[in-house]
Amino acid sequence: MIKAHPSAIPGDSDIYGASPSVLSLVLNARRLFDCNYGARFDENTVARLGAVVGLLFHNARVAEWDDSVLESFFRQLTLIRVEKLYAIPTGYEYERDSDAAMEILDFKPPLLGSINPTIDDFSKVRGGQIGLYSGSCFLFSPCLNFSLLDVNGQYTMILGPRRFVDSVFGSTVSATWSEINPNSDIEPSILSKLLDAKTAYDYGT
Repeated sequence: MIKAHPSAIPGDSDIYGASPSVLSLVLNARRLFDCNYGARFDENTVARLGAVVGLLFHNARVAEWDDSVLESFFRQLTLIRVEKLYAIPTGYEYERDSDAAMEILDFKPPLLGSINPTIDDFSKVRGGQIGLYSGSCFLFSPCLNFSLLDVNGQYTMILGPRRFVDSVFGSTVSATWSEINPNSDIEPSILSKLLDAKTAYDYGT
């Protein structure tokens, strides 16, 4: 098993050290929300919550990421008084070993971060041990009604009530998916995941 301490990555050591109750909450949340090892939010869980999912696609041809949508996400969370987010890597193969303690518990302390809803704290996740371990992560609010899925710097999905997600993007949810179609100029393996997600959420084809 891996035995690595997250504090080996400068700047992110202060986000680790979750309590057993938080570990249990977030591990169970990942089981519910994860689909296809971190490719998208599970559409059945999205439907049960009555939530929607907005898409932010990161253009590889742009030299620097535009973090304005992420900043809007954190700002909207602050406005509704969400004060904490839990960060966890994606990609666990649940069906292969459903009784396993999961890989985050191979780290000491466990590889689960607790951050403030700010772009600076999210940078600790992106550039720290979680980002290095899997490249992708979930952020869950304690109530689980708001979440973010960041996939290898390729795209980001934001989940929440429709009014919240519309406010984050400054547009309708369907508009955030409008450029995803079979003819999109996107690397095929990424496009396939996004087309599957768009269909699963019933946002058109």
